[in-house]
Amino acid sequence: MIKSRKALLASVLCVLLCAAFGMSVLAAPSPSTSGAVQSASGTDANKGSIQIVVSASGQSLSASELQSILGSAYESGMTVLDVKDVSIVTVGDGGTDEIAFPVTITFNVTGVTSSSKVTLLHYVNNAWTVVPCTVGNGTVTASFDSLSPVAFIVDSSTAATASTSVKSPKTGESSFGWIACIAAIAAVGTAAAVYSRKRA
Repeated sequence: MIKSRKALLASVLCVLLCAAFGMSVLAAPSPSTSGAVQSASGTDANKGSIQIVVSASGQSLSASELQSILGSAYESGMTVLDVKDVSIVTVGDGGTDEIAFPVTITFNVTGVTSSSKVTLLHYVNNAWTVVPCTVGNGTVTASFDSLSPVAFIVDSSTAATASTSVKSPKTGESSFGWIACIAAIAAVGTAAAVYSRKRA
């Protein structure tokens, strides 16, 4: 009788341990970001390092406006990836407030590669104008004579996929279900064995 109780207690403890282990491996949600352009760095005409700030812009750009702006340069598949306000905080060499234009800015852009087709638009004098740019893996670099909203136009067929269509389960999400199921079966089996021994 004592051995049966010890066996039952051991089984219960095993069930609790398995459940606790399953819950401990649940992963925290991944942090999310809004917008494809989150940061940038740059230099002024004197090669002084400048701190660039990119923030959400009040300017917008529709598909019809994009076709009108680009004219014959517009291609099917072009889409507005992001629109950002761009500003300078400080100059890194000596802390001077005098900025020598033009400034060269490298934007960190999610979804672009060195083979992506990217068009950069700069909002100047109440109109969007095309700015020549160089595209790298995750970067877009261009020179500006002034700072104001910048629109990032990408040919969607040449941009890397930012997210997959299949949602992966959280770590431990499916394994916990199996652990709980197996533990429940083990507990029922143990209880049945103890009960049969009592009757015998």
